[in-house]
Amino acid sequence: MDKSIIQLVDELPTDNITVKVLKALDYVAPSEWSNLTGFENNIRSITGVSDAKVIQKIRDRDLRSTDDNGYAVGQKVKCWDDDQEAWYSATIEQIQNQQYFVHYIGYDSSYDEWVDSDEIS
Repeated sequence: MDKSIIQLVDELPTDNITVKVLKALDYVAPSEWSNLTGFENNIRSITGVSDAKVIQKIRDRDLRSTDDNGYAVGQKVKCWDDDQEAWYSATIEQIQNQQYFVHYIGYDSSYDEWVDSDEIS
């Protein structure tokens, strides 16, 4: 894919047949749909952030900087725990040599650890 996600969101259609049909459905179920176009408008709507500096920081992130396995720092993943035989939500904090330092969401940093690629999904 040649275009970044930001470019794709910025180029979402504002007036095509799909938009017209959804607007018609909005007549039946008012306020259930709005045609958000543009990356910044989506960030404002999804996160509630309106500060231009924060939105610019989000825009400036390089979302394409993934490793060979397709993972990136800051990405939310699931990690397998053999002892508990369960998946836990985590965020990748660091990547080194196909290993991932993860922080488990909802747990304090004492549980943070390095995991192999076969332990995350």
